[in-house]
Amino acid sequence: MKISKARFVLVAGLALALAACGGDASETALASDGVEDKTSETFAAVLGRDPSLSIAAQKLEAAGLMTALDGEASYTIFVPTNAAFQALGEQGSTLLEDPQYSAIVAAVLRNHMVPGVLDTNAIDKAIADAGGEAAVVNFGGGVLTLAREDGVLVIREASGRKAKFDGKVMLVGKGALIAIDTVLVDPALLSAP
Repeated sequence: MKISKARFVLVAGLALALAACGGDASETALASDGVEDKTSETFAAVLGRDPSLSIAAQKLEAAGLMTALDGEASYTIFVPTNAAFQALGEQGSTLLEDPQYSAIVAAVLRNHMVPGVLDTNAIDKAIADAGGEAAVVNFGGGVLTLAREDGVLVIREASGRKAKFDGKVMLVGKGALIAIDTVLVDPALLSAP
C-alpha cells in the first residue's frame, strides 16, 4: 500500500500527538466527556468483568497481549465486542478457537492496538485537525483511519473494513479501551489454511 506524502505527515503527526498524550492517562480523564475512568484498574480486570467483551478478553490473554496492555507503556485498543467476533462466521470462529492458529489471532488483535491514549475528544480533535479523517499506525504496521460518518465515530483498516464505536470508551490503567462493533479483518483471510 502506498501512502501519499501528506498522509504520511498526518500519520506521523498523529503518532507524535498520541505519544505526547500517552504519559499520564489521568490527565486525559479529566478532559474527556462520556469516558469512564478506570485508570486504577488493569485491562484484565475491566475486560474480565464486561460480558460484552469476554471473547476479546480471552483472546488477548491467550495471545499474551494482556500483559503488554497492563505494562508501563500507554496503549489504546479498539476492542471488538462479542457480537463482532460472532459475526466472523463459522470459518472465522473455528480459526479463532483453534490453538494452532494463535499467532494469527495475536496478529489480528495487534491490528486493533495503537500507541498512546485516545478517547473520543482526542479522536475528534485529530479528525478536525486533519480535515475530516485522521490516520494512525497500528502495532501490525497497518494504517487505521478514523472519521465521523453521520455523526458516528468509525474506524477503517486498509482493506476498507469499517467498525463503528459502540459508545463504550474507558481509560484503563495507563491506556484506553474503545469498544467497536466489527473485527477489523477481512473474514476471508481467517479461513484455516
